[in-house]
Amino acid sequence: QKGISLCGIQRDQTTADFSNQDLKPPDAILLGSDLSQAVVTDGLTSINLSGNQMCGIWTVWSNQLGTYTAEGITAIADALRVNGALTSINLRGNQLEDMGWGAIFAAICGNKDSKIMSLDASGENIGLAGGKLIAKALCTSVTGALTSFNLRGNKLGEEGWGAIFAAICGSKDSKIMSLDASGENIGLAGGKLIAKALRTSVTGGLTALNLSLNSLKDEGVSAVCKAIQSNKETKIASLNFEDNGIVGPVGANAVAAMVAVTGALTSVKLRGNELGDEGWGAIFAAICGSKDSKIMSLDASGENIGLAGGKLIAKALRTSVTGGLTALNLSLNSLKDEGVSAVCKAIQSNKETKIASLNFGSNCIGPVGANAVAAMVAVTGALKSINLSGNQLCGIWTGWRGQQHGTYTAEGVTAIADALRVNGALTKLSLAHNNLGEEGTKAICEALEQNTTLKELDIRDSDIGGSAGAKHVAKMVGVNGALTNVELRRNHLGDKGWGAIFAAICGNKDSKIMSLDAAAESIGPAGVKLIAEALRSSVTGALTQVLAF
Repeated sequence: QKGISLCGIQRDQTTADFSNQDLKPPDAILLGSDLSQAVVTDGLTSINLSGNQMCGIWTVWSNQLGTYTAEGITAIADALRVNGALTSINLRGNQLEDMGWGAIFAAICGNKDSKIMSLDASGENIGLAGGKLIAKALCTSVTGALTSFNLRGNKLGEEGWGAIFAAICGSKDSKIMSLDASGENIGLAGGKLIAKALRTSVTGGLTALNLSLNSLKDEGVSAVCKAIQSNKETKIASLNFEDNGIVGPVGANAVAAMVAVTGALTSVKLRGNELGDEGWGAIFAAICGSKDSKIMSLDASGENIGLAGGKLIAKALRTSVTGGLTALNLSLNSLKDEGVSAVCKAIQSNKETKIASLNFGSNCIGPVGANAVAAMVAVTGALKSINLSGNQLCGIWTGWRGQQHGTYTAEGVTAIADALRVNGALTKLSLAHNNLGEEGTKAICEALEQNTTLKELDIRDSDIGGSAGAKHVAKMVGVNGALTNVELRRNHLGDKGWGAIFAAICGNKDSKIMSLDAAAESIGPAGVKLIAEALRSSVTGALTQVLAF
């Protein structure tokens, strides 16, 4: 009867969950009737129909049972052609197959009043035929609401993905903002189809493209980059080429040529390839050499960059004219002292640098590199965060069997401490995993007694000298009024050490430290008693979280 829900949906109901209810095609027809009547479901904005049998088939132990019919899903699709209230619908796990998903996309894309914003069809066994039906719907879409969809984990193949890209790029009215084709086994043929679509793209909506975890290799990546580069109307701002088998300078140079002239780009991801020193050098040179570049961060961590690459990166940073690059991650490489020193001197010499975040973690940096870092920190006002974790700042390191190597010296870390005395901008510093020793810890802590800008300090697992080092930390946190977080675990501080630190923080009415993690630190009854006493008489109003057991 018109105006009465056949499925029990109330008129003031905004969400409905019919998932995993063994709904069959006849049930889908009833639901379609409800969804097509505004008087019945005008208030309904979200419906979950996942995990049913709306096309009459289901799977048990990899065996498909039942007989496929599109009658039920067609009824749902017909309702979506006129429904103007729903913003979300979940149809996954219904084995709709190519015809069913094609009908759903066609219905939503053909409804100018549709408010459905995203559609998840991932892992639905959609093949090339379904991909073409979806592409046809997207190409002629009149809906202004649909901005994203998920087709990953299907069987579209290179031709199917090529059709999807062509449909979106060929529609000037498309509102699709991002396309995720990561891990879809797209090779050169697919790369060329995608490049063809991007070269002549007229859409103003597409701004983010994820092609990571494919097999584009140098030639495919080059084709895509040249296409973006040649299209002066492109709006692509985010581009992900990670793990694509780029093995030399050819692909890297193509990316470099594109980023040098594409002013819309704000992010490009390239990790997991084999760009080498020369390739990464070209990327940095392109970004740093473009005054119009808007790329804000560059992650080159774990890319086996050595001294040669470090020098190329330093050369680019020394003469950089870009005002966009603010974050640089070079961790987990092999820059060592000489490479890190080159990069630091380059940043130090460029008075126009905007680098605010710098990660040198795990680069085998010793005292020489630490001195170079210190010299840079002392004069670089833009720098807000620096990560030096996992290095050898004091000249010693621990082997995988626990044996200690090298000769201890606090020269480098003392230089960093001296830099903290004059730097008025740094807010975050990580010295974790560095074997600082008591002398190095004392230098850092004494510098921070007067520092009013550093908010976060990480010296975890740094062999700070046990309870002796803890005394220096306690003295510092007892007077410091700027730090909001300090990481101290895995330093063998003992009961007295942790007790002293808690007492210092709790006794400092100006302390800003909000949480303290002392979990799994082998604190015994004596330590618990000291901590409890500190908390009982605490005058700090900042400490709100304690993990001590």
